[in-house]
Amino acid sequence: MEKAYAKYLKEVAQAITISFLCWSLGALVMWGYTTFRKSELQPIPESVVTMIGISTSGSLLNRFLETREKLKPKENEETLS
Repeated sequence: MEKAYAKYLKEVAQAITISFLCWSLGALVMWGYTTFRKSELQPIPESVVTMIGISTSGSLLNRFLETREKLKPKENEETLS
């Protein structure tokens, strides 16, 4: 049961990270479009910068947890003494 719950949490974390990344890319595309249309650099709102920071840190945390899982010894493997 615990492994299924951990797998579920990992899938949810990946889905949230993907949605944040899509939102961030969409915001950056719209910012680039308005900058191009007005021919001057537009300011990026603080809320957009915050969301981009959250998505970046979320993906970094996800990668860290994945590599940490790979480094853990398996439960059914015998340890050398």
